[in-house]
Amino acid sequence: MKQKVPAVIGSASAKNQGALMNRTLSTARPLLLMVDDVPSNIHVLAQSLQADFDIMIATDGPSALSLIHKERPDLILLDVMMPGMDGYEVCKQLQLDSATSHIPIIFVTAKSESDSEEHGLQLGAVDYITKPFTVSVVRARVNTHLKLKSLVKQLEEANQRLHYKLCLLEKQHTQMLSYSTELEEVRERQKLFAQVFESTSDGVMITDPKGKIIAVNSAFTRVSGYSEEEVLGQPPRMLRSGRHDECFYREMWQSIKSTGHWTGEVWNKNKNGELYLELLTISAVHDEDEVVKCYIGVFSDITQLREVQQRMDFLTWHDPLTSLPNRLLLTDRLSQLLGNTYRQGGFGALLVFGLQGFSNLCVTRGSALGDKVLADLAQALTGYLTDGNSLARLEGDQFAMLLPQVHGSSEEAADTVHQHAYGIQALVAEISKTIENDLFQLRAAVGAAIYPGSSEEPVSSVISHAETACFRAKNTGNDGAVVFFETDMGERIEQRLTDEHKLRLGIQQGQLRVYLQSQIYSDGRLHGAEALVRWVHPEEGLISPAAFIPLAEASGLIVQIDRWMIDHVSALLGPLRESHPQLKMSVNVSSECFQCDDFVSYTEECLQRYNVAPSQLVIEVTESTMLDNIDRVVGKMIALADSGVSFSIDDFGTGYSSLYYLKSLPLTELKIDQSFIRDMLNDPNDAELVNVIQQIAARFKLSVVAEGVETEAQAEYLRQNGQPLMQGYLFSIPEPADQWLKRIEPGLEKDEH
Repeated sequence: MKQKVPAVIGSASAKNQGALMNRTLSTARPLLLMVDDVPSNIHVLAQSLQADFDIMIATDGPSALSLIHKERPDLILLDVMMPGMDGYEVCKQLQLDSATSHIPIIFVTAKSESDSEEHGLQLGAVDYITKPFTVSVVRARVNTHLKLKSLVKQLEEANQRLHYKLCLLEKQHTQMLSYSTELEEVRERQKLFAQVFESTSDGVMITDPKGKIIAVNSAFTRVSGYSEEEVLGQPPRMLRSGRHDECFYREMWQSIKSTGHWTGEVWNKNKNGELYLELLTISAVHDEDEVVKCYIGVFSDITQLREVQQRMDFLTWHDPLTSLPNRLLLTDRLSQLLGNTYRQGGFGALLVFGLQGFSNLCVTRGSALGDKVLADLAQALTGYLTDGNSLARLEGDQFAMLLPQVHGSSEEAADTVHQHAYGIQALVAEISKTIENDLFQLRAAVGAAIYPGSSEEPVSSVISHAETACFRAKNTGNDGAVVFFETDMGERIEQRLTDEHKLRLGIQQGQLRVYLQSQIYSDGRLHGAEALVRWVHPEEGLISPAAFIPLAEASGLIVQIDRWMIDHVSALLGPLRESHPQLKMSVNVSSECFQCDDFVSYTEECLQRYNVAPSQLVIEVTESTMLDNIDRVVGKMIALADSGVSFSIDDFGTGYSSLYYLKSLPLTELKIDQSFIRDMLNDPNDAELVNVIQQIAARFKLSVVAEGVETEAQAEYLRQNGQPLMQGYLFSIPEPADQWLKRIEPGLEKDEH
């Protein structure tokens, strides 16, 4: 029978044993745990080591584990061969427990095979002593490993202190398991942060909670003109331009304190006193206790972009020669007036007038003189204009004057129009007198349309009527002729209702078709296609979209058409998922369809039904769509973009452009309106617009599609200036989807291999 060994041995006296039991009350010696099922082995070691160490003893594995959980030893001397749970298993259990895995374990065993020693070290032991052993060797190894443990602990504590200093913006780690590994990670992370901080093109400024600048990057110094030394310790108010009042800054900080961030445009002043516009985002950084540690401001200098945008906005809405509103702005103003005028029971008038003899003047005397005449006339008309009325230059020598409120009866309205027509003719006559050649006599031919003819009269009809009247006035040959457009309102309304009913039946009876028009890379490779809707009437044949799309928009049928297109384009894309995964198809979605509550779910349902890769679908929206309830639009776009669907702005540059939307919305593409492409080789303003749009797209990492490319000269210009995707009759006409797929199939195979 084995000799019974006490659980704890300090020294020979009970006094020392009591001291061991109260180790936590005073400075204790290192505590060793000896685990061996042979008492004689324990006594030999205990007698030799008790002078320098406090000792706990266990005679089997379970007892050892129980003692360790009550009192953590500084080191364990562990026998390998024990009945029941052997030393290897005890070691394994200790290593699995994070509370005990750090305790050094020295195996003491009679097994001297190399594989046994290797196995023990692999389990996590720090040393391996074979029996019979020399006590001095055991003591030396114990001391060595205790010192190593102490050093490791010191290193971990030092590492924790260093980590706290290096990572002001990160939570402090409670324990560092590996000094060298963790320190290297901290250094690499710090190096990465420093590289990002310095290499980013955006300016970065960090302030302490009191608003004093504590760090800036090189982009900040480049934009502001101040060196780092000049701004450290200073408040950001040193950059203020004076263009914002205190209320602006007060609301800014209220937002930061309530939401933790603020984004907006701010005018600041650099060291040289020059003002610059920045798109600024300020974020508050909090610690674990939600206490603000610092504020980070990140900004982009958008001064040049704003100038470009303002120039582009001006060119979008105004004529570059005369600075008068153009056709687009006239249409916008007239659309706002039309409904109000009808509801108020009054009349308005639109005068369109051209210059008879102007073409001959330009041919014989040159376009420069023609431009001067138009500019002088625009200036004279502006001086003549009365409050509430507005002017526009439509094209060439054709101008328009909008009279929004012509009170009284239709006859009185006609008298007012005559008065303005005579005034216009008098101004043209005065301009004509300034031309140095009596052979050239300019006369004004004025056409007019009284509106509204009905509550549903579209803007395009009013303008078309006035232009038709102007054309007739030019052909009368009478000086001072004013032609009014006359129409039978009842007949027009009846025709509209008939056309609407016919279109509704066409949708129900499957008369719509999907046509596709190719989109080509600058090197000739196929990118994809735009899906276009066509109406094939059983009796009238192919009906132009220009004839039925406005009707669909006015009647609300456009939503049904858009949903039909999404479904059928998805059906076309499904079979192409595996064979041609890079091919994309874009489909235009109206604002009315986009605003439907189930637009996102309906689109996702179509994609799932036909097993379409969302990345192959591009949804085209107009700028006006983005302005209609912007919060809902953004939410729907983000929801679909998260699934992989791409978004494109159709006819970019013809509406309300905003850099904020380009930065904030999940867009991938801009489409340049074909009107700009058509005239860019002859009109420097259109060429400038095309280049500006591509510059903006490049700034926001968006691709560009140029619509309406019809000549090789246009294509070559685009290849030399930006290399956008191209779409137009030069490459392919819109054709039925099945024919398009058959025609381009060889090209697809070539492109993908």
